[in-house]
Amino acid sequence: MTKNRRSSLRLLLLGLLLAAPVAAQDSAALVNALIRKGILTNQEAEDIRADLLLENAPVSAGTSQSPNLARLAIAGRVQFQYAHLATDIDGVAGDPATVNHLFLRRVRVSFRATFREGWSAHMNYDFGNANFDAAQIEKIFSPQLKLQAGYWKAPIGYEEYFTSSGELKAIERSTINRYFVESNNGRRLGAGKYRNGIWLLGNNGGNLSWDFAVTNAEAQGVAVSDALAQGSGANNQLAYWGSVAYQRPFAEAAGRLKLGATYGFLPDQGGRTVGTGNDLAVWSAYFDWRYLNGSLIGEYMGSDNERGASATRDSQSDGWSLMATYRVTPRFEPVLRYSRIDSDGRGVQLGDGIRSAASGGTHDKMHEWFLGTNWYLLGDEAKHEVRWQAGYIFGESSGIPITGAPAKATVQGVRSQLQLSY
Repeated sequence: MTKNRRSSLRLLLLGLLLAAPVAAQDSAALVNALIRKGILTNQEAEDIRADLLLENAPVSAGTSQSPNLARLAIAGRVQFQYAHLATDIDGVAGDPATVNHLFLRRVRVSFRATFREGWSAHMNYDFGNANFDAAQIEKIFSPQLKLQAGYWKAPIGYEEYFTSSGELKAIERSTINRYFVESNNGRRLGAGKYRNGIWLLGNNGGNLSWDFAVTNAEAQGVAVSDALAQGSGANNQLAYWGSVAYQRPFAEAAGRLKLGATYGFLPDQGGRTVGTGNDLAVWSAYFDWRYLNGSLIGEYMGSDNERGASATRDSQSDGWSLMATYRVTPRFEPVLRYSRIDSDGRGVQLGDGIRSAASGGTHDKMHEWFLGTNWYLLGDEAKHEVRWQAGYIFGESSGIPITGAPAKATVQGVRSQLQLSY
């Protein structure tokens, strides 16, 4: 279907829904059916839902006397998780204790206030981590351009930036995502997560989209005070980010292919210790292929880290992941994922890439297999409220030993998660 025909169909659909007194559940069913057929993207569907709410309820909720508040939406997510992971270190008599634990992974509440003339504010708070997940002011200038200012994720990595934690098919993000994105511990790069900054998001009205951002160079999010901090003369650099994506439907909209790349330059965030004058650059390239009930998603991440391996040696850590899913029935979906990291002398531990795993020593490389299922217990194919996930994990760190580590270490076990979204 051509871009013009899709745009015309979208406008016609919106006009019919706004002109007729259609019940909310009927409108939702129609929009969801068009998503499944590939006629509407998820973002177009969200735009239509928002337009319907604005038209049918000029003031959905109010917190003040202002007539400009058009809508106040409340959403959230609760994730309850179980992990059982046993680590075996090659040639060592005493292995780390087996992880066998129940815990709350995320407890998030989100508020979005939508005002007239394209203004809105979004705040997402995670009670599980006692920290903001987002706090932004947004101005929509047109369907092709919007500006965001505040606290949000740096636009690096497809899985990290474009995939919500509520939509992860393998329960947790891949090993490469954790190694590149999460906080610098002398091994992980710390090249992502949350920062204060300004984001400019745009598209050409068709298949091409882009995100640009200028943020604080340092990662934030360990505590609420990080989001509120003003910084100091010892940490006053800015980081620069860019993302571009191209998406196109095929097979008469039964499938779609998305290709994209992201890049970030972080002054003074490289080296073994952050703040020692070494710079860090990171990038990724990805594809997201979907056809009927199946999907195949792959991503490569690379870096250039000044003195990342030692005081005299740079490192170019890289890695890749590949994940396949297939919706066998509307409620049952198997998933298989493989990911691999090469630290290029910087070092990696099992716990750096696999959440909840023990150390096992520092090695040069690691990889992980995940085989699991998603059970959609409540909701339809486009929007699910209750989901149960479970899977088997196998990970191994090996390669040239660093800091006297044994030849290799392995971890295996199960992870399960029950999620309710509202």
